[in-house]
Amino acid sequence: MKPLIIILFLIISVQCYSQKFSVGILNGVNRSNINGNQESGRWMNKPGPVSGIFFNYSPFQMWSIQTEISKMTIYYEEKTYYYPIYWLDKSLSANSIMPYYYMNHNWNYSFYRIPFQLKFSTPTRIKFNLSAGIYFSYRYDYSESLNNTPPKHDFGYIYSAGFSYPITNSLKVFVDGRYTIGRKVFIDQINGRNGTAEMIFGIGYYAFGKRKNHSKDFFPSDSSNRQVLFLTYKGGFSESSNNGHQSRNGYSSNGGFIGGVSFDYYLNKNFAISSGLTFEQKGYRFKDSSATRFIYNPVNYPASIYNNCKVDINYIVIPLLLKLKFGGKLKYYINGGLYSGLRLNARVTGKSKLELRGESYTLNEYTVYDDIDGNIKDNDWGWVLGGGILIPFYNKYSLEIGCNYNSGWKNILDVQPSILNSGADKTLKNKSLNFTVGFQIPIL
Repeated sequence: MKPLIIILFLIISVQCYSQKFSVGILNGVNRSNINGNQESGRWMNKPGPVSGIFFNYSPFQMWSIQTEISKMTIYYEEKTYYYPIYWLDKSLSANSIMPYYYMNHNWNYSFYRIPFQLKFSTPTRIKFNLSAGIYFSYRYDYSESLNNTPPKHDFGYIYSAGFSYPITNSLKVFVDGRYTIGRKVFIDQINGRNGTAEMIFGIGYYAFGKRKNHSKDFFPSDSSNRQVLFLTYKGGFSESSNNGHQSRNGYSSNGGFIGGVSFDYYLNKNFAISSGLTFEQKGYRFKDSSATRFIYNPVNYPASIYNNCKVDINYIVIPLLLKLKFGGKLKYYINGGLYSGLRLNARVTGKSKLELRGESYTLNEYTVYDDIDGNIKDNDWGWVLGGGILIPFYNKYSLEIGCNYNSGWKNILDVQPSILNSGADKTLKNKSLNFTVGFQIPIL
């Protein structure tokens, strides 16, 4: 699906365009986001520095290739659970509270990083930029609480979105949000891979000659020519759940955020092919007696376990839809098609209680903050059906209000069979109802 979308945008955006080369500096901060399978404590999202220089080559008006040489440090800290244990012996008349603390662990890695990204930019003065690619990094320093020796190199995926603005014909400023996912294991205990969420600021210089202004004004004058390509910035919220079977009463819906961009390429006046890139928070709530905190797994030993948890699974989603538009001045549309989702991370948060009865009574209360990346598959796919309304705003600009229902076809669980008891849920599929508001602008 991804190659088809890239080919489509290349075909409609290749124009006679002067070649441009720009170079600049960037600085920012990363928040560490370990990707692994940790179920005995909380991993803190700690800040670290990012700085470097970038190079951008633009053979076409809306497409460019960008790389950089940057220096960064990722800081991880694991805080194991605090267990307030309530214990009552039959021979005693009062409770004894015994708090348990465990030592925190730290991992710090410093890298030189070189990413390679394909970048799409809107042909407007205030440009919206969308990039994706791969990175390679070299570890030049580290420190670990457990005294392990991590790999010398790493590689992975990098995704970026942001805005840039030309302050002169030779200079531009920009801000980017980034997300990276490493593919090499650095922390063996949890099969942990590096990950970051980054905020980057920078300034660029057009190295060979002044920048030629091919961009449209933010509110261009109306034209009799039919627009064929539209860009929509959108955001909203979703209500997501799953189709677990063994404990239907234990699962409930969970709210999340949606944000991203979409592109509509019109084949004629009414029919369009629609795609884009969105960040979507999916997941569900789980309240039930279970040996596992994120799915129903019957307890098969003499204890009572009750979980009250929230499961958050974040995805980058790429849809491929067919859209039908109709109406007069006020336009309506319906759309349908397929989506593909790349999992960024998965986490369980909430409370869990373990109750033991015998010669003495013990109640363990856990504050749950588990990374369950290893139990959720890396990707998802399914179908989409929805519709909305387009309200004219200015000339060919529109305010878009939409609603889509997404249903996954793929089982997202990747749980080891050895931890599942008889009667446990072994299949979960995503489903969500998404509500968005967007601002649509013509770009071709």
